Amino acid sequence: MDNEGLSTLDVLMVGNMFQVSPSAARSIRLAVESGTGLLNEGWSGAATRCPTEPNWPTNFSDDLAAITLSEGPGYSYHHGPRCGGSILARVRNEHCLLPGLRAGDRLYVSACGPVLPLLPAAQVLIEKQILIARDLHQIPSRGDARMPAFTVGSLGRGRVILSSLGLLRELVLRIDTPTTFMLDLLNWLAMPRRQ
Repeated sequence: MDNEGLSTLDVLMVGNMFQVSPSAARSIRLAVESGTGLLNEGWSGAATRCPTEPNWPTNFSDDLAAITLSEGPGYSYHHGPRCGGSILARVRNEHCLLPGLRAGDRLYVSACGPVLPLLPAAQVLIEKQILIARDLHQIPSRGDARMPAFTVGSLGRGRVILSSLGLLRELVLRIDTPTTFMLDLLNWLAMPRRQ
């Protein structure tokens, strides 16, 4: 990846990647630390243990932790009977990115996703309403845990959104500004670069 080129972008959007090479994670981290916003949609290599994949890669790095707003590797949770199902989630914290949604509001999101040891400064805005037992996720120093569905934070000068919502339609229809949701999200991420 071109570290210098990535650092000139206002926003970098990363899709649903189950594996991220150490060099790619490093390039993304450097860009975000310099002020590029990051929309990290999906799992982005954060989950290094998966019960249905015994040969799951374990090339977790500090750079990957940084771009997933976590302290270390997470766990890849798959909700049966098949991936792609939905589950109830709850708004934990109100935020300008979610106008009209209040703490305690509920909506449906993708049931699968990573369980992460998030950094204390990461702010979970929406949380999936299923409790993953510590015996299953095996994240050190964490008890039973809920999965973050929509989390915001910062990395250096850049802003980060970590999302495992999957089902954006319901969220977009529930906020006060559905027609400008994506533009508002990108502008929020780009703000540090534009100042």
